[in-house]
Amino acid sequence: MPSPTTCHQLFDTAREKRKAHPLHSGGYKLKEAGDRISKLHELVTTIAERVRAGGKFEQDENLGPCMATERGAYLKGIPAQLAELLGYTILPAIAALEGDGMPKAEVERLLSRAETDAQRLLDDCEALRQRLKGGISREYDAMRRGESALLRLLDAAISIVRLREHFSSDPAKDTAS
Repeated sequence: MPSPTTCHQLFDTAREKRKAHPLHSGGYKLKEAGDRISKLHELVTTIAERVRAGGKFEQDENLGPCMATERGAYLKGIPAQLAELLGYTILPAIAALEGDGMPKAEVERLLSRAETDAQRLLDDCEALRQRLKGGISREYDAMRRGESALLRLLDAAISIVRLREHFSSDPAKDTAS
């Protein structure tokens, strides 16, 4: 069987792998995922700021998860990383929040919303993966204009991780807002 290549395939493969290692609680995994996304966001922000300012990268400069010379390839891989993170960690962690004491009905509502948001994010990840396959220069051009499709993806991913902060265990509060 060929290796998964699209973000949707990577997501599905990651979800299948998680079945071999089910989560019994999810809060700590959501925190881990949030931390990982935040680090990616920090990296992209650092690169974007340097690109926008016309700064140079040193040959042996370490940017955290990658060297400066590897930044283009690393940035191109972020959509795939997010797809795997969604399938292996984020959605399973949300589904396991009952183990953290969240009521089952609330977990079901949260998971339904997260799955909808995740599908939209996967579509965006795949579209960006395809665009970046043609080269990273378009993303660098966007960074120079103060924009970044990668930052938008990361923001969307972190909002899924933080969805539970917007849900309460009191259904009356949800309908009152």
